[in-house]
Amino acid sequence: STHDGNDLFSIEERFVFNVVDDVDPIVSVTQELPQYLAINSTYTFPVAQGFDNATQNCEYYVIISRPDGMREAVVNNQYTFTKKGLYTVSYYAMDEYMNVAQQTYYIWVE
Repeated sequence: STHDGNDLFSIEERFVFNVVDDVDPIVSVTQELPQYLAINSTYTFPVAQGFDNATQNCEYYVIISRPDGMREAVVNNQYTFTKKGLYTVSYYAMDEYMNVAQQTYYIWVE
């Protein structure tokens, strides 16, 4: 038969599209982050840019891992450091095919 089981498409009219993008995007932060900050200080994070071969400009996210292990998203590029210890700051960029790039920084708060 030259038709599919539902008689919707002839065999010649069926197409399979398989897009494979396994190239990770690149996340680039516009300036260096500080290595040390005072407790209860509010810091404005620098802007980043995410680039990808397929998606072109990717959205990016900034995630903070606090000294107590809790993770928080940075909102409006600002964050207040309320606990003493080592914070891990990660910038993530993701393309439309779910490939992820990460740039990580460490800030000590006293």
